[in-house]
Amino acid sequence: MESKDMKNLRNKIIARFIVFLCLYLISQTTATLSAQPKIENVRFYQGKEGAVLIYYELVNPYNDVFDITLEPSEDGGNTFILVPKTVKGDVGKDIVGKGEKCIIWDVEKDYPELKGENFVFLIEAKDKMYDLYYQKGLGAAGKSQWIEAVSAYKKSLEYRPGDSKAENELKFVQQRQVEEAKKKKYGNM
Repeated sequence: MESKDMKNLRNKIIARFIVFLCLYLISQTTATLSAQPKIENVRFYQGKEGAVLIYYELVNPYNDVFDITLEPSEDGGNTFILVPKTVKGDVGKDIVGKGEKCIIWDVEKDYPELKGENFVFLIEAKDKMYDLYYQKGLGAAGKSQWIEAVSAYKKSLEYRPGDSKAENELKFVQQRQVEEAKKKKYGNM
């Protein structure tokens, strides 16, 4: 027969194990949520003969496959009606997401008469779970100095089956952060 002291000791050990297990599971959930993919370190350069070189880093712990699009705007991001047709590099469907990427857009081939000083480019990466955005703008056409417009990470606001309430609340908060960053930089658009 087990003594009272042994039962108390056994119960304490079980209780500590349960607490440890709960803390471990919470930390793993938090690590998973914080390890979501994002676009970082975007740099644009005016290349030779009118080409624009866009370098970006797709941070993705799961090495997912993304569809990458480049959306140019000639009016500071109010509209994105230009359609880049002569793009190559890490753009299009089935781009494996991890590490340094490069998009080359032959602007002069697509739009030989395009002039302006208020260009903005939006890089969009989509997979099954996340929509990532990063936007930068050019101060003046033909100049090599690029001006950062908005650096933002945005998860899609679409509710998906299997998303927890916490994940959906996180989506809402991140969307608001994106909108606030845009308002600070551009005012109300």
